Amino acid sequence: MITGFQWSLVFGEDMFETVFEKEGVLDSAAGMKYRKCILEPGGSLDGMDMLVNFLGREPSLDPFLRRKGLI
Repeated sequence: MITGFQWSLVFGEDMFETVFEKEGVLDSAAGMKYRKCILEPGGSLDGMDMLVNFLGREPSLDPFLRRKGLI
């Protein structure tokens, strides 16, 4: 069973691979996207909605599995 903490790792890996690894961790546009989609809404939006807005798609388990060497 995947716990809430484990899901945060899955979503974090997806966000990192999709945006920050591609654009660079110091890219200002990537940082602003994170700010606008994740930080600014805070608790006013459902977390999954914020994640989908940030990624531009439904989240995937694949980046997490790749990081763990499972695919």
